[in-house]
Amino acid sequence: MIQSNGLFEFGQIELNERIEMLSLSSETHHQWKSKLSQSEEKLLRDNIYPALLSHFDQSDTLSLVVGHFAVHQAMEQYFDILFNQNLNQDYIDSMTKHALKLANHGVTLSLYSIIAFEFKRLIVNQFSAIVHCEKAIDLLNRRMQLDMMLVIDCLHHKELEDIKRYASLMDVKDSLTDLYTYNTFVDEMDRIIAHCQRTQSSALLLKVNIKDLSDINATHGYDAGNEILRAFAHSTQELIRKSDLLARGEDDNFFLIMPETCNNEAKLICERIIEDFEQHSELPATLRFGASSFDPKKRTSVEQMLFLANEHLDFARDRSKITDKHEVSVHFSNENNIIRLIK
Repeated sequence: MIQSNGLFEFGQIELNERIEMLSLSSETHHQWKSKLSQSEEKLLRDNIYPALLSHFDQSDTLSLVVGHFAVHQAMEQYFDILFNQNLNQDYIDSMTKHALKLANHGVTLSLYSIIAFEFKRLIVNQFSAIVHCEKAIDLLNRRMQLDMMLVIDCLHHKELEDIKRYASLMDVKDSLTDLYTYNTFVDEMDRIIAHCQRTQSSALLLKVNIKDLSDINATHGYDAGNEILRAFAHSTQELIRKSDLLARGEDDNFFLIMPETCNNEAKLICERIIEDFEQHSELPATLRFGASSFDPKKRTSVEQMLFLANEHLDFARDRSKITDKHEVSVHFSNENNIIRLIK
């Protein structure tokens, strides 16, 4: 359930809640900066990192982490965010990139908690020595508290996702939808296609995408986006046969393989899925389908089927951007492949 920059679930709604909790606003969060001249701002930037290195020089672990060039670079980028970034989606993206860069260079949640506390203390202390204004000092303190909370959330979720990713090597079910994972799906698809080869029967593969799920998350919150994913999983699972296999792919994608089914049936199947999904989902959402099939005479491989389904999902996406409606694109090997408007 990772969303922002692939790192964690956080959007403008969640950010607004944090801003309100810390008594900040889009208009006030930068007011402390007006107390600094350009030369004082540069002095503050230049002095913090050497002071941070000096503070941790007795700890081999912390000194090694803080002294890494990439971590130094990440701290410099943070200053740009602190001094220049407005509190909007760009701010969220910048902070998650900052957190990811730290994580990729050995800064764990526990290490960050130690380093960030000292980093914040040094900045606030130096700012206080330059600016003798309690209101501005308090405002800077609260703004940096917001930044630290966001990075801590990112790193926490990153560590959880790393654990989940490791565990998923042995896990066959997606925790949100209770569908099979993609890795399990591919293994089962191999088995289904092998059966189709033996019985000289067909199989239909659908790759399904929910349009603009990130926008839904930003507008209504991530619980709403997750509910749409669950609604699609539940409604489709209720609709298909026991011999069919539905799985969740990455983020907002799903995969469905249907034995004894050919590509000529794809349009009708997609229409039924759409109709059932619209009845179960409380929020409107647009579905895009890419379809390919196994033909026993052509002996299409699993890899080819997945490639073709993904290719035709791209076609359906392109069409959906124009029509803003549900779309499906089906691969027909002996015909012109066309975008088929569903609804």
